[in-house]
Amino acid sequence: SIIAGFHYCITGSNGQYIVPDKEVGINDNDIYPFVGALAREYDFSYFSFPVQLERRYFLKEKKAMFLMAGFNLRLAPLNGSSSADMNVMKTTIAGNKKPFINFNLGYGYACLLKNLDIFKLGLSVNINPSYLAKGNFTLVTQSSYDYGSYTVKGSYIGISTSYIFTKAKKYIKK
Repeated sequence: SIIAGFHYCITGSNGQYIVPDKEVGINDNDIYPFVGALAREYDFSYFSFPVQLERRYFLKEKKAMFLMAGFNLRLAPLNGSSSADMNVMKTTIAGNKKPFINFNLGYGYACLLKNLDIFKLGLSVNINPSYLAKGNFTLVTQSSYDYGSYTVKGSYIGISTSYIFTKAKKYIKK
């Protein structure tokens, strides 16, 4: 089977830093951990056009194993920025505005249900040789000014589930 589609994804950052409380102007003896607004910001979004080949191997009645391989054409044209709690940390991020390709592999099991729909459970691997986004950060405390850059590749290993509505039951006479 050939499977193609369109995805629009919104991503966010999950950043955290820990600096001594006196560095951010708090007169306490604890360490000040930041888990505020930066961890909840939507940084950028991207478009994805996946194309996959799927091969099914029927195991026994109403069950099958599947293998899949394919690629995604992606584009991440939008940018984002965030200021953290008390203006201690600032980040900026820019999506990869040039189209790029990443690769998918996966396998799993499919089961034909009583209503003739299909349920699938699988493991997916996405490998991105390019980058999804790049950014910079600055961390300003009372005694230092730190800065740097980071890259978001977007590669992942994930569990996938699918429920396929076949509508076959209404066309089959018993």
